[in-house]
Amino acid sequence: MIRRRFRLDPSQIPIKQHFAEYAAKLGKQARVRSLATGPWQLLGMLEAFQFDGVEVVSGHNSAMEYERAPNAQPNAQPVIAVSCCFEGQLAMNYNLESPVVSRPGQMVVSNADSRAQIVAESPARWTILYFHSTSMLTARLLTEAFPALEVAISKELWNWFAGSVEQLRSLLQRDDYASAATLLKVIEVVVDQLAVPQVTALRPIDEDRMLAVQAFVDQHAKDPDLGVNLLCKRFHMSRATLYRHMAPFGGVKRYLQNRRLSMAFDEMRRALNKDDSYYRTLALAFQFRSLPDFCQRYRQQFGVDPMVLLRATGEELAGAEDGTSTIIKFDGDMSATLPS
Repeated sequence: MIRRRFRLDPSQIPIKQHFAEYAAKLGKQARVRSLATGPWQLLGMLEAFQFDGVEVVSGHNSAMEYERAPNAQPNAQPVIAVSCCFEGQLAMNYNLESPVVSRPGQMVVSNADSRAQIVAESPARWTILYFHSTSMLTARLLTEAFPALEVAISKELWNWFAGSVEQLRSLLQRDDYASAATLLKVIEVVVDQLAVPQVTALRPIDEDRMLAVQAFVDQHAKDPDLGVNLLCKRFHMSRATLYRHMAPFGGVKRYLQNRRLSMAFDEMRRALNKDDSYYRTLALAFQFRSLPDFCQRYRQQFGVDPMVLLRATGEELAGAEDGTSTIIKFDGDMSATLPS
């Protein structure tokens, strides 16, 4: 397992060298230009961690313009970037025709293989999460013509999200990889649940047959009759056509299971005052044989026990309600990494 990291500590670098040191860390396809009126500065630690197919990059810096060329050899599965700005804002433009803004209360989910231009007109503090291998449905919905999406979220959920990202950085700084991986899965699931409805709203389902199928599946996920026959009948297509359309999602059976897993987990997460009997009822409602069957399939698909995530999320939300820290607390070992 590859685990890498780097760190630029501004207290250890003369201010006049900040920009050069930062620029030296960029990839071959990227360039950066200072927009600061005075000396460009790293206003806080620049850190990057890479592990288990994920990169976490955080910075706090003066105004700048960043450009990155499109990936000349894009991956079979796109790299998905989740950009979060906690102070200031990042004006982002993908493929020269998809402008979006990352700012407090609004993240950006994008295809990181696309051409990108990012402008911070004033100092900005930010974190970007890169998922090189993800089960997010959003990854399949972003395209060359639709490479980026703004995801606005409520103040309460933003506070949770910001606290979770800070906790993630803290875990990585302590080399606590196991806990970081668990926390990243919580973040990944929440981001996907927030982003998918907004993608669907921006791309009307009557313009894309598969978005119509996906919307139907989500609306009828608890229906025991949901399957190949019902989908073929509802959308007037042959089994061969349905199989061909669903092949990029791993096939009909896998897609239905993944959506039921994600939706069941999300309902459980939203009802954290319930006990195991309620979780069992939900598992059965989403057509799993039992709660253990749901947990086993979730572990097989996402690599983590959903009960661990639910307990962690429950502790976090309980703390948020009584006005205490919104940071999730995890036990165990974890690790850190570095981006390319």
